[in-house]
Amino acid sequence: MKGSIMASIKIKKDGNSTLVGTVVPVGSRHEPDNIKGISHLLEHMMFKGTGKRDKNELKQALDRYGAEFNAWTSEEHTFYYAVISKQYAEMAREIIDDMVNHSIIPANELDKEKQVVLQELEMGEDDPGSHIFEVAKQQIFNKGSGLHIPIIGTRETVQSIDRQTLLDYYSTKYKTKMNLDIGGVLREERNRVYLGNSFSREQNTYNTDDYILPRKGINQANIVMTGSFSVNSIKERFLLNLWKTILNGFSGRFFDVIREQHNLVYHTSFYTETHSCGTTQYYGYAGLMPEKIALAKKLMLELLTKPVTEEELQFAKGKYLGQYQLGLDNKTKIAQILINTTLAEIDYEAYLRHYEKYINGVTLSDLNRFIKKAAFDKSKLVAIVPEK
Repeated sequence: MKGSIMASIKIKKDGNSTLVGTVVPVGSRHEPDNIKGISHLLEHMMFKGTGKRDKNELKQALDRYGAEFNAWTSEEHTFYYAVISKQYAEMAREIIDDMVNHSIIPANELDKEKQVVLQELEMGEDDPGSHIFEVAKQQIFNKGSGLHIPIIGTRETVQSIDRQTLLDYYSTKYKTKMNLDIGGVLREERNRVYLGNSFSREQNTYNTDDYILPRKGINQANIVMTGSFSVNSIKERFLLNLWKTILNGFSGRFFDVIREQHNLVYHTSFYTETHSCGTTQYYGYAGLMPEKIALAKKLMLELLTKPVTEEELQFAKGKYLGQYQLGLDNKTKIAQILINTTLAEIDYEAYLRHYEKYINGVTLSDLNRFIKKAAFDKSKLVAIVPEK
């Protein structure tokens, strides 16, 4: 593609596989509301053929070697990748490059692929345990923020996107890209890369009144206690990770109190999404009977605002480091680290080489100050409940 800007990071990581991928720094947060979902729709269309390969040749070129060949779209980036036996890494790189740089976006595939995307949208909305997170975003972020409408868009916006709009978006938004190669056959290139994201932090203008959405055909309620705050440094990002470790897992606060002590749920967890600007939305999730919502809300608020003890902190450090080191065996996880840190203009070495220093350096007062600053007492209940 003419006028492209290409950066590259290569990480040496032993094993039988190599990940080759390309990051495009564009996602739903960049989109005007009238074409929401175009980044995601374009991601689908990129698999439909190039000037060199039709869609079947594109799929079979990697599938014949048992590769994981896929893509995802987020609020701030799109990622195309293959995880393949290291002996085929060069071939996989050529195919990813061909797809990302020379897609033809065939007209005869567009209407068919729109139907696939609409089925994906319906699938998400049919599952209240998934849809509750999209409803929560709409309650926390303002219209026009780029975060208010789901990544996939709406039925109306997806249907309205024509081929020329896709081609124009592709030619303008895919000029800046970053290649990622992670495997044991590489010579490392530890570049600092700038991808040009410049989002401002979102303002907290949401109210804290309960938002209840009745729905037919379900028996359980799905709830989240949600809100947003900003993380302002690498240290605060690691503080957030430790805080999630304290709340989650078999020995975490949520499971221990909400499930084991009160038997309210089968599943409960605490999730966060942190964007490049530091804006972070959090979700304390539970699926339970509607008459138990008030108790679950009370328990979650207590657990989210209760100060951490030294015993909890030390346990969480060991637990987090163990989980994190296992995660670094996964090349897709490493790719996510490289993407997120690059978009946030953070040195990825902090997450690949120096994470133990950051975690072990956290003090009890550090963590408790962070929790207080996050103002979890201002959390908003969002719930999808059975219609009476």
